[in-house]
Amino acid sequence: MPAPRAKIPLFIRLRKALLVLAVVFIVALFGLYRLGRQGLTQPEVAEPETLEPGEAETTTRSKGFDYTQYQDERRVFRVRGATYRADKEGLAHLEDVNIELFRADGESYQAISQRATYDQAASSAVLEGSVQLAGPDDLKLWTEKLSVGEEGDRVSSSVPVRFEYQDALVGDAERMRVEIPAELFLLQGNLSIRTKPGSPTPMELRADRGFLEQQERMLRAEGDVRLDHGADWLQCTRLSLYLAEDADVLRFVRAKWAVEGEVAGAGGEGPRTPVAFTASGLSGLFSSDGKQLTRLELEGGAGQPADLRTRDLATGHLRRVTANFLNADLGGGGVEGAQASGQVRIAEYAGAEPTGELVREGRAERAKATLGASGSLSQVDLDGAVDFREAAVRITSNQAQLDLDAGKADFVGGPVQVVGDRGELKAPR
Repeated sequence: MPAPRAKIPLFIRLRKALLVLAVVFIVALFGLYRLGRQGLTQPEVAEPETLEPGEAETTTRSKGFDYTQYQDERRVFRVRGATYRADKEGLAHLEDVNIELFRADGESYQAISQRATYDQAASSAVLEGSVQLAGPDDLKLWTEKLSVGEEGDRVSSSVPVRFEYQDALVGDAERMRVEIPAELFLLQGNLSIRTKPGSPTPMELRADRGFLEQQERMLRAEGDVRLDHGADWLQCTRLSLYLAEDADVLRFVRAKWAVEGEVAGAGGEGPRTPVAFTASGLSGLFSSDGKQLTRLELEGGAGQPADLRTRDLATGHLRRVTANFLNADLGGGGVEGAQASGQVRIAEYAGAEPTGELVREGRAERAKATLGASGSLSQVDLDGAVDFREAAVRITSNQAQLDLDAGKADFVGGPVQVVGDRGELKAPR
């Protein structure tokens, strides 16, 4: 008969059970530690998206936008953007924008910007941020804000613009408007248009406002206008400047109201005095290469005659021709001669201003003046009702030839009548 098994006390069984549970707990804890070391992390909670101002009204959002607007089956403009967002007002907000404006003749203008707002109902758009506009005749324009309206027929900017035309002229203004069908650019506020550095004959036009008419190849300026061309300059209230195929070559100039300027002396072996002028109206013709004026037509008005003024380098005297009409011929960069008609007056003053002592003067219906090598008024032929005065002597005749450099005069026809403090003389010659 086998011996009876000893009975294990209860507390021993409980101790063993607790020991087993402790081992299991330690193993489980170690396993969790190992899993954590292998990169197990808690899932991230996404933060709510931050909306830009105004995006709370967004109804549609997408990448890429391309829309072409038509008018009577003709393309008016095409709008493209890298991103697109529409709001409840029906406006499209675009980024990385490209807009193409089409003329009826098929030519187009292209504008790019960082962003734009497009209103399909009004057929208009506003471009902002590094805006660039390019068009026919190598026309380029840069600004920070550009508005497109009138179904693509009008472009405007209320902020400063700078532009380039035909890779020959550059300029800037405070405001701008472009009439696309007419190819008319209106530029306002501190307008400056100038040739690029390195031009054979530098030119700059400054005015309060101006217009570029591409079809007519003409620049018009108004307000406080000044044109500098080489060493010559001109000021007036209104000016029209006609351009050659090469935009930095001038063809013709017209100026009106409060006209004044100066043609610099050039050419010859010695120094040459400049010729100054004033008039109510002026027309000027340039040489074929546009480097210099070849003819000036001056017109007086409202009781103010046109005039040409030169300075004699030998004596420092001012010599002046005034008349209702003056036509000046230029060569070698300076005035060579002039024809005058209508209340002609020739005057020489001691000093550089017409306020100086009057040395001599002659009046006639017509005159032909010749300038000497120094650029000063040298000889004058007077014709019709000649009235000449020098010191206390007065001479009247039908014609006269004055040599101002030599101080001589020859009178013909009438008969000639001489009146002085010593008496009076009449002669057939």
